[in-house]
Amino acid sequence: MSLSCFPKQAAPQTPQAPTFNIQSGVEEGCAAWPPRVVDTRHLGYINAKDTYFYSQDIGRSFRLGGRTYIMFGDTFCNDYGISDNTYKIIPDPTVPTQAFYLSGAHDGYIRPLIEPTRAETEWLALPENLGVRLAFWCYGGVIEFTDGVGWTWYQKYVVDTTTGVLDLIGVGLARLSVNSKSGGNGELFAARMPDLLFLREEGHPLFGTFSTLLAGELVYLWGQTGTDVFLARVPKDDCHLRHKYAYWNGSAYTGDITAAAPVLQDYQQGAFFHSPGLFGERLEW
Repeated sequence: MSLSCFPKQAAPQTPQAPTFNIQSGVEEGCAAWPPRVVDTRHLGYINAKDTYFYSQDIGRSFRLGGRTYIMFGDTFCNDYGISDNTYKIIPDPTVPTQAFYLSGAHDGYIRPLIEPTRAETEWLALPENLGVRLAFWCYGGVIEFTDGVGWTWYQKYVVDTTTGVLDLIGVGLARLSVNSKSGGNGELFAARMPDLLFLREEGHPLFGTFSTLLAGELVYLWGQTGTDVFLARVPKDDCHLRHKYAYWNGSAYTGDITAAAPVLQDYQQGAFFHSPGLFGERLEW
């Protein structure tokens, strides 16, 4: 993948290291691929500090308002059903296995962070939708664009709980904020934007569902068509405006989504991180 599609970062200054601009150019050298992890320590499972025991899947951590959270794909509330996009707070990031729910259990059920609207709730109550639920999965993570306020791009699915069939509708945007009325305990509030940003029926990549990150004034979003991964970017204050998105076509960003070219292939899930020093002193991502 061309390095020119990544955000520009200042190169660390060392006496011998040449200047390296990751906006363009190619550098040759030796590298282990895939990267090899030389040391691992299993820290154990995320401990349940709740009244009930819950199991979850697909956890991804994020920071908001100086606090550390982890959001899950689904939470299995025993006999009370399945809840999507629930989250826990990690009070001490140096002890990441100690976490607990802030939303509270209602008769054993953990409420999702992003919930159906009133219209969606009425639709679910129709007799023909018995056994159907709506799921809002935030696999792309959360970016913080100002202190205590962030964006997450969620996938909206219609799930048939009888057959297990998933019907992907599209990608929406939700604004997350630390609730100032919660007594300072870090509880989150989510507000969905009225319309979906990207629809599956359009046949384009669903940006924001693979990974997201903030670099300067721009948000970079990766999305998929099948197992091909595509890249887009948008000014951090314009994430809710579809026409402000630009798409990587292999050599430059363009406003034409149909020209988007894959930057990765054969990936189901993943994430990009700011990791200075982890893969060489001059590569920060």
